[in-house]
Amino acid sequence: MDRINELENYQVIINKHIEEMNSEAWLLKHKKTGARIVLLSNDDDNKVFNIGFRTPVSDDTGVPHIIEHTVLCGSEKYPVKDPFMELVKGSLNTFLNAMTYPDKTVYPVASYNDRDFNNLMEVYADAVFKPNIDKDSKVFMQEGWHYELEDKDSELIYNGIVYNEMKGVFSSLDGIVPRVILKSVFPDNGYNFESGGDPESIPDLTYENYLKFYKKYYHPSNSYIYLYGDMDMVERLEWLDKEYLSKYDYLEVDSKIKFQNPFTEMREVKTEYAIADSESEKDNTVLAANYVIGDNTDAELATAFQVLEYALMDMPGAPLKQALIDANIGKDVSGYYEDGVYQPVYSIIAKYANESDKEKFLNVIKDTLEKLVRNGIDKQSLLAGLNSLEFTTREADFGRIPKGLMWGLDIMTGWLYNDENPFAHVETNAIFKKLREKINTDYFEKLLEKYLLNNTHCSMVVMNPKRGLTEEKEKQLAKKLADKKNVMSEEEIEELINRTKELKKYQETPSPAEELKKIPLLKISDISTEPRPLISEEFEKDGIKLLYNEIFTNGIGYLDIVFNCADLPLKYIPYVGLLKYLLAFMDTDRSYTELNKDIDLNLGGLAFNTGLYVNDKTDEIIFNMEVHAKYMYDNLQKAIALTKEIILETKFDDVKRLKEILEELKSRLNKSIMRSGDSAARLRAMSYYSEPYYIREMVAGISFYKFVEELIENLEPKKDEIINTLKETVDFVFRKDHMMINYAGSRESFEKLEEEIISFRNDLKKERKFKSHFNGEKIKLEKKNEAFITSGQVQYVARVGSYNGSEEKQAFDGSFLVLANILRSEYLWNNVRVLGGAYGCNYSVGRSGSQFFTSYRDPNLEKTNEVYDGTYEYIKNFTADERELRKYIIGTISGMDTPLNASDRSSRELSNYYGGIDYEMLKKERLQVLNTSQEDIRKLAPLVKKALDENYLCVVGGKSAIQNAKHLFIETKELG
Repeated sequence: MDRINELENYQVIINKHIEEMNSEAWLLKHKKTGARIVLLSNDDDNKVFNIGFRTPVSDDTGVPHIIEHTVLCGSEKYPVKDPFMELVKGSLNTFLNAMTYPDKTVYPVASYNDRDFNNLMEVYADAVFKPNIDKDSKVFMQEGWHYELEDKDSELIYNGIVYNEMKGVFSSLDGIVPRVILKSVFPDNGYNFESGGDPESIPDLTYENYLKFYKKYYHPSNSYIYLYGDMDMVERLEWLDKEYLSKYDYLEVDSKIKFQNPFTEMREVKTEYAIADSESEKDNTVLAANYVIGDNTDAELATAFQVLEYALMDMPGAPLKQALIDANIGKDVSGYYEDGVYQPVYSIIAKYANESDKEKFLNVIKDTLEKLVRNGIDKQSLLAGLNSLEFTTREADFGRIPKGLMWGLDIMTGWLYNDENPFAHVETNAIFKKLREKINTDYFEKLLEKYLLNNTHCSMVVMNPKRGLTEEKEKQLAKKLADKKNVMSEEEIEELINRTKELKKYQETPSPAEELKKIPLLKISDISTEPRPLISEEFEKDGIKLLYNEIFTNGIGYLDIVFNCADLPLKYIPYVGLLKYLLAFMDTDRSYTELNKDIDLNLGGLAFNTGLYVNDKTDEIIFNMEVHAKYMYDNLQKAIALTKEIILETKFDDVKRLKEILEELKSRLNKSIMRSGDSAARLRAMSYYSEPYYIREMVAGISFYKFVEELIENLEPKKDEIINTLKETVDFVFRKDHMMINYAGSRESFEKLEEEIISFRNDLKKERKFKSHFNGEKIKLEKKNEAFITSGQVQYVARVGSYNGSEEKQAFDGSFLVLANILRSEYLWNNVRVLGGAYGCNYSVGRSGSQFFTSYRDPNLEKTNEVYDGTYEYIKNFTADERELRKYIIGTISGMDTPLNASDRSSRELSNYYGGIDYEMLKKERLQVLNTSQEDIRKLAPLVKKALDENYLCVVGGKSAIQNAKHLFIETKELG
């Protein structure tokens, strides 16, 4: 790495070792252009490249968001229409995407494979510096917005992928609230505007202004470049300079984020949001008190406020949250710390409130904070919050997102506003040490006093519900477009019809073969024929089954205690789902607040969840309640003791607390359905024909949402029955005869666990027999083909089915996985997203034969369903040359080789164990993928047709679209 000092075209500003990431860190400046570069060199072979630009906005047209989409639609070296999708089809990426934030746009990629990583980096660099966006406005029309007129008798409409995406975002309360909050506290800078685009304003963006924005901000002098992992940094820097940076001169780019001057008094903002006809306007207002907290260059302050957020609002029973709930202000109360902007904002939000509660809301906040300042914040709460945050930071568990990528985004959080110290937000050890020393002082109380009690740079947001608002806006838009069409001449109408046809033709015409060949592609020989090995070892000790996974976990034990529920009567199944939200959040022999402080002081996490598996060899349904604990090895006994306390001592008799949890849960489930309507619709549709999915829907789908609604409605008259059923469910589930263990960590720590778990088992209830259980109890499966009406402006269309009859029992093989990649990235992408304007689309198939098609934030409904119908003909006539098919195979392998952290790896072992999946099966499927032929794909057409012919359909979406397609449904109902 000393060679970096010798690079003549780069200036070294900082070089240091960062302990938290075990990395040699560099801050460089490109001498000619001033481009900023951060390097993190280490032994992580999951390499990351990210290039970002500071992109402040001055209107709501969403121009940076549209540019984010369009620069990935062809460039100078790679003129193919959709290089992004070509990479999705055929690279080994572990991450490939782009994101627009309120003040920046970033383009990150990651891969384990050296050649693949270089390919990804080169395509992305060319995309941002040399896009073809000025060659043809059709890309802007497709990805951004355009007028669409099929013929002279058709209605004039808007369409476009970003336009429809943002209609989906603005259909969700969770999508609207943060945007209104930022506008309320930043009226004078770019945060006052929606960088993603307001659907009402997106059509105001002209092609000319879009190009001007690109030319202003997408220059090396305004860039932030990040490289992470085990790679030849010098070679990559030299390549970047030679191919791009050296070809530019320095440009003074005015992209600095303007500082919002503080207010002298609280600012009030009032607005409306749409609700469905079935929803009440009473008890449905959103109240939000919002405070600007310093600036983002102060990493210690940002960390301290995350600790405060835990102590005030996030910790179960947290004093400010509980005070608002006790005052009957809202049923879903939360805190939200937005640190992705120059001046962070802390918000206290109450949903399901009333506008008349506003003064009371502010007074409760003020009185509670004054009391905390006067009497002191509970020190154990602060310590628990700090410990929890430090454990999470040290663990660096970001699920399947590469940690190097997330660290890069953390760096960008401060780097964007302070060129001199990009590492402030990742050098956390010293910050945690300082804050730990300050817990027993009045440091945190003074933060409350300064930034919440005495801070005049704040706002009060009131968002009132309005029935029919979506329909009202749709009528206004329809009139606006009709009026526009009415004043158009025949020549203008004909021109617009021709432009619509030209765009469709452009979208339907594939890129020439010679352009496609320019996208770099690996060879099949570059890919290992061996799948990721299965590592679990199976033991039995005193009748307890144990799976042990020897993985490096950096001193953390990952423990799953699994209880099989297969002999439960059906009526208890949704109660098992409910336990996930109740256990650890209700009193034991001590308060749930004290319990959770103990958990966060000593563990990295303790959670309860349901697990559902189907054994591929026996078709047995395995339904579990699972305890997931993570802890430093020395805290094993504490993890076991806390788990035992929750299972054996939880009290369900506190009706007030039970109601609080249920009402907040209903709110969260509703938001989840609105945000991920494709998942909700898919799960609901699959429950029409599949017993496993019927059960899953009972604990995680719309059925569970309705179950929670009914519990709330009946809690007072049926409280004794509900409480008794919860107690019975706990007794039925947590029994010593149906328990097993799954564990990841060092072998020494596993040996200690074996002894502890026997003692734990011996304290549990004995076996309990039932007269009936759901494996023998008849589950009533029926085709409902439902449409659920929401206040949204877009649809989520799910069509599902199964090919699995007796003659097709062994039909699944690896070629089905390749087909899934083909349908997702080619057929559905082109027809549902590109031509249809939906933001997303998906297809998947399971080993059992179940298949699903879904769309996401989709302006269409019937058209999308027709696209699904066309799948059979597409597969039957599928053609692809060797290179094209190789792309699909490589992309499929990428999905199979997704990086897994230690926790995910351990979960995978448990899933494979229950599913009856062994290494030979995985290897066989992998070889089938690698050897998939065109004919193999065509042979799958009848199996897909059989699933489609079953025609199980479920849609979550807007009222007008559903009413226009009501002939497709057996039942149409409000989501509620």
